[in-house]
Amino acid sequence: MATFRVTPEALAHIRSEIEKYSMQAPFIGVSWQRQQADLLRTSEGETAWKYEQPRWVAGVLDLEDVGAWPGTLVEKHGLRFSLRGKPESPTLDGCLLDVQRGELYVREDAI
Repeated sequence: MATFRVTPEALAHIRSEIEKYSMQAPFIGVSWQRQQADLLRTSEGETAWKYEQPRWVAGVLDLEDVGAWPGTLVEKHGLRFSLRGKPESPTLDGCLLDVQRGELYVREDAI
């Protein structure tokens, strides 16, 4: 059975962020962001829609700043994670948390 995995590079990045920002109660949020749209004005005053495609988002957060977290936190590699998958596949099985261009990112089907 596939499980959610974290690369050594992602763990190093996470620990660096925790230390850099002196986080008191850190956790890693990984979730699926639905497509979003924003209505903007162009420089000519016209209206234009800006769309963001659905995608994975991941980041290191501090419960001291966030307050109460609505999701369940799970322990992995000595760190706490909040994992929220796609509506049709909420478990993140087979996904890999890695680092690309200095940012956390999720790769699907990385078995």
